[in-house]
Amino acid sequence: MDTTPPATPPLTPVETVDVTPVNKRGTRALHKKREKIYPKRAYGAFRQVKWIVMAITLTIYYVTPWLRWDRGPYAPGPTRRC
Repeated sequence: MDTTPPATPPLTPVETVDVTPVNKRGTRALHKKREKIYPKRAYGAFRQVKWIVMAITLTIYYVTPWLRWDRGPYAPGPTRRC
């Protein structure tokens, strides 16, 4: 069994090429000019239903903590401090 490492090929000099930069500051055109975005009012049946459902659910969310009802004899209730 031969344990000698394989022979490496002889090194060749690296070829150098004289190039000009492609992305010079004066010739950059990577991105399109910025366009302004304007909001648009949305109309339609779905939008109207969405606002109605949102109003109802937010009303339930903000009003129910102030509603009082009988929770039964063994359910925890509000504590009173005298």
